[in-house]
Order: sequence, then structure tokens, then C-alpha cells
Amino acid sequence: MKNKFFSTGSVIAAILASVCCIGPLILVGFGIGSLTFFSQFNELRLFLIIISLLLIISAFYFAYRKREVKCEDGSCKIESAGKWNKISVWLAAIFVAGFIAFPYFGFDTPGQNKLPVNPGFQTVELKINNMDCEACARGLENQLKNLKGVKSAEINYSKEEGKVLYDAAITDKKKLSSFLTEEGYPSEIRTKNK
Repeated sequence: MKNKFFSTGSVIAAILASVCCIGPLILVGFGIGSLTFFSQFNELRLFLIIISLLLIISAFYFAYRKREVKCEDGSCKIESAGKWNKISVWLAAIFVAGFIAFPYFGFDTPGQNKLPVNPGFQTVELKINNMDCEACARGLENQLKNLKGVKSAEINYSKEEGKVLYDAAITDKKKLSSFLTEEGYPSEIRTKNK
């Protein structure tokens, strides 16, 4: 019973530790929502990782500890948790490791760093703050691409910058920068339109 509590608790804490990156991807997949809510979990990430690790360590302790069991005939024997309890703890540990590592998985796709050139569009380069993983960058790209007048967007997480190709007749660079800031990712315009 204790194994299930600690295993489940550790998986839930690991999911919450990575929700700042997983949440936006899920919402973008459904084409809804805002990234701002999930970015707030980034401040709690270290705390939640520590909790999930402590819980999974406790689950392993209770699964593998030897305990004395009194039998009906008065004899005692020493045993540990059953095979399925141990398997469930290992599965929980794999899930915990996966969720904790999720923000560090690469989401870059080959050839992604080139925006199409079209004389009817303008490009703005933005400095983007508060991104904590590649998933944030991919989520912002998708959010920007859904804006009216945006042809394409490229966000580089490691350089904390983005390039947006947009139709100046429909939107402008200040609106794009304001949109990112409202989503919880303060941005500044780096260069003038090309």
C-alpha cells in the first residue's frame, strides 16, 4: 500500500515539475489556451523534482526492505514486497525520470532555421525572455503562427531569440512583441524590419 502511495506521488510530482513544458504542448496540440498559466510552474520546478525524488526513493525503500512477518504457527520469516510491487516502483521511476528530463528533450527539426523569403512580408527579430525549455519555444512558435498576419515563426530557445515573418498590412512588430509579453515571455524588438 505504501509503495502505491509513494510511486503515484512521485509520478504526480514529476508531472507537475515538467508541466511548464508539457502543458503548452498539450494546449497547442488542441489549438487552445495560453502559455502564461504553465510558465508559473517553472518557479516550483526544483522543489517538485526534489519531492518526486524523495517519494520514489521512499517507494524503493518500502518495496525492497526486508521485514519480519509473523506466521500463524508463531514462526517468523523475512520477506520483501511482491514482484508486482517492485515492477510498479520501477515503472514509476521510469515515468519520473522521463517527466523530469522532458524539458531537455530536443524539439528541433532539421531545416527549421530558415524562414521563407517573400517580398510582401517583413521579418522582425525579437529577444525573448523567460523560456525554460525547447517546449516553450515550440509552443510560442505555434501560438505566433496562429496569429492573423503571421506567415511563419522561428524561436530559438538556446539563443533566446525569435524571427517572425509577418504581413505588415495586417499586423506589426509591436503587436507581436506585446503578444509574447502578454503570454509571459517578455520580448524586445532586436532589429528593424527588413
